[in-house]
Amino acid sequence: MEVSEKKKFVLTGVLVAAVLICACPVVFAAEVRVGLIDTQELLKQHPKYPQTLTQIVEMAERKQSEAGADEESFNRMREEVAEEEWRLMQPLFDEIDAAIRAVVVSMELTHVLDKDRLYFGSGMDITEAVVGELIRMNDG
Repeated sequence: MEVSEKKKFVLTGVLVAAVLICACPVVFAAEVRVGLIDTQELLKQHPKYPQTLTQIVEMAERKQSEAGADEESFNRMREEVAEEEWRLMQPLFDEIDAAIRAVVVSMELTHVLDKDRLYFGSGMDITEAVVGELIRMNDG
């Protein structure tokens, strides 16, 4: 590498470093707004949860009465119950996700964390706002 090429290389490196140094405070200066949710509470307060839970219990009881006494039949019944439970609960999870996203947009939050998984730090509890959004979504 020639001397002029080395100078260009060094100058380019210095220029890139300067740009990064100038840009970093802008990136870190952005306001972080954290919302906290209680996912178990959101599920319990979902307007469709009681009805869905009843459907799951009835389906599990029906499958259990239909299952044979052998271990293979029992294991197949457990798999079918788990699959059906997931199928019945998925719409509720989707609505909770949509409600969280609506609250995030309206409150201009940058992050949402589960209260049970937050080990350090703080944020505003948005659980009730999300429950309100779920109720609004299911009334209309």
